[in-house]
Amino acid sequence: MKNILLVLFSLSLLTAQASSKKPRKIKLATGKKHQLEFVEFSPGKFMGTTEISNYHWNLFLRQSSLFLKADSINKLRPDSNLWRRPGVFNEPYVRYYYNHPAYTDYPISAISPAQAMAFCNWLNRYYQTIPELAGLKLRFRLPTLSEWRLAYTAKPDSLKAPFPWGYSMFRKPEKVQINYCELGQENFRYPILHNANQYYEKKGTLNPSPFFDTTETHLNRAVVYAPASNCRIDGSFYQTKTDNKSYTQTESGLIHMSGNVSEWLSDGRTIGGNCLSPGYYLRADAQDEFEEKGQASALIGFRVLLEVID
Repeated sequence: MKNILLVLFSLSLLTAQASSKKPRKIKLATGKKHQLEFVEFSPGKFMGTTEISNYHWNLFLRQSSLFLKADSINKLRPDSNLWRRPGVFNEPYVRYYYNHPAYTDYPISAISPAQAMAFCNWLNRYYQTIPELAGLKLRFRLPTLSEWRLAYTAKPDSLKAPFPWGYSMFRKPEKVQINYCELGQENFRYPILHNANQYYEKKGTLNPSPFFDTTETHLNRAVVYAPASNCRIDGSFYQTKTDNKSYTQTESGLIHMSGNVSEWLSDGRTIGGNCLSPGYYLRADAQDEFEEKGQASALIGFRVLLEVID
């Protein structure tokens, strides 16, 4: 493991001066071409620059297989069947997304919060084997809601500025890209999804389904949402690579904080929106897009928070 996790501390991390405007960074090399990078967003707290990729997840599985039984390893594998859904041909993703080299740098998904926490615990066990970290106490974990919001907006009160660039999506800088479904829906609210035989509505709630756009067809007083068929605004239809710098969204250099895949928080909620989300869910103050806590989805991944403990 010592040859796998080699720590590369910049001089600014060890001797940073208070006057420096650039955020401190920690880099953990996890192979010849792969690394985990963390950016400081609060004193002693560093957010992962990117979402965790299939590469890092498969590294975790390989290392864990050295001391865990096959049954335990199988429980840590993503559920590729979650790519399947009515009306969409996703079989290539079911078969190849988590094991084909073409998707090595794409975000891991279809895992539960418990599986994500297992990855963090793996990092907590193995960072201790690195001589360069002797004397430092580091803790890897999932971020809380307030930590995620602060890393994204750089403001304690995300209600006043739910995006890094301010309050409205319409003021998004041209250079900022987001992999999501539709533009201009960050303030829209919808009724709960229902079928053609029943109509009911929860006031103040949002359409919880990321698989549908906002096209409405009124049928016997019911509202039927048509499947999203062409969501290529500002990005790809599905996930793109975790380290795609075209999707850098914050001044500190965080990539895909919004869009691409929704992200697990420490309490089992999700945040950030994904490649099929309408614009509202990109906001830091948006409510959880997924109704059922803790249930995995092909549209949910995660990033890791690193805490330096004095």
